[in-house]
This record gives sequence, structure tokens and C-alpha cells, in this order.
Amino acid sequence: MAKVLRALAHIFPAVACPIAHFPLEIEAIGFARSYLAQTGSRVTVVPAEAGFAVVRVGGL
Repeated sequence: MAKVLRALAHIFPAVACPIAHFPLEIEAIGFARSYLAQTGSRVTVVPAEAGFAVVRVGGL
């Protein structure tokens, strides 16, 4: 089953869409939590060139 999921992940990669940028990680985490609570969309905090970015992860 793991091989099938890995193959599907290569065929259909997750789409990442940047939402916001913050200079401090704690600000980005706070925004990500509130965005998740309001929309229910999966989000993650990733390092960016200047600070941290909040990115929405998912397909359709």
C-alpha cells in the first residue's frame, strides 16, 4: 500500500500556495492557527528569504 501512495504522490504532487509572510516565526504560527480555525484548510509555516511564510497545502 505504501508503494501505491508514494507513486500517487509523485504523479499528483501537493500544491503549495503562499498566503502571508512574517518576520517572526511566532507571528507566522499564530496566523496559521487562526487561518486553520477560520477556513479549515491545511497550512504550514516554512522558512523564507526574509522571515517565515505561511503556505496553504493541498490539492483542489
